[in-house]
Amino acid sequence: MSAHFVISARPVSLTPPKDGIAWPSLWLRRLRNRRALASLDPDQIREVGLDPFVIRDEILKPLWRP
Repeated sequence: MSAHFVISARPVSLTPPKDGIAWPSLWLRRLRNRRALASLDPDQIREVGLDPFVIRDEILKPLWRP
């Protein structure tokens, strides 16, 4: 059984966010949110009505991707 990975060709914007948040604090917030999602067990994910596949995709994103 082989694993297939899709790499997104979506460009990464290097302009600062419009809301005035600095990049390091924005990335730190994303890191914390993604770690919190990663700590949820399957029952908790189902309880709040989230799709486990969407959660997995969000957790695997690099910090600079929204």
